[in-house]
Amino acid sequence: FMVTPTYSSSATMLINSGSNMTSYQQILAGQYQLEDYPFILKSHDTLQKAANILNADETVNYRDNYTASILYGMVSCQAVEDSRIFKITVTSTNPDEAQKVANVIKDVFEDETERIISGTVVQSVESPRLPVAASASGLKKNVVVGAAVGGVIGVVIVVLLGLGSDVLDSEEWLLKNFKEEAPLLATIPDASYSGGRNYYRYKYKRYYRYSFDPRDEKESK
Repeated sequence: FMVTPTYSSSATMLINSGSNMTSYQQILAGQYQLEDYPFILKSHDTLQKAANILNADETVNYRDNYTASILYGMVSCQAVEDSRIFKITVTSTNPDEAQKVANVIKDVFEDETERIISGTVVQSVESPRLPVAASASGLKKNVVVGAAVGGVIGVVIVVLLGLGSDVLDSEEWLLKNFKEEAPLLATIPDASYSGGRNYYRYKYKRYYRYSFDPRDEKESK
């Protein structure tokens, strides 16, 4: 419950690889270049340019300073298979920051892609929107992990307590380990047992009834 929720804002773009190509050729070229776009997006130059824009914007006051490494941990991307759609997602603990950073990175990515890959045109399909709900809180995952770790720790504690215990809690253990050296002569019942005092009274009453009959003693006299 102490995990801070995160918010995600995404920008979706359509990448055309050349105006002189047919639609089929553009799709093929886009598929070959799908692996290029993540490298362009997460390159130091692209992220540093976005960081410089954010640091120069006086309205952006979510943190003291942006760097390429900070933005690298905030941004992720996804290429839609068999299409020219490319999606950029920015995740932050602040929904306003997620939208603002996504907008800046989207603009820088468009410029860098068109500059690096000649003839490429990047068109915006969906601009980043302000997230209204947390995208992930990690609650379910942490509950499962916590339960598993707690179970392991509980088993370890029980085993250690059992190994280090010096309490003789069963007649069977005594008879098994000290049958010859120290034979068992008698046992004292534990009155704190959940069955209460009457539990042992009736238990031993039944035992003595079957093992000792007062009439036998009269006949012997």
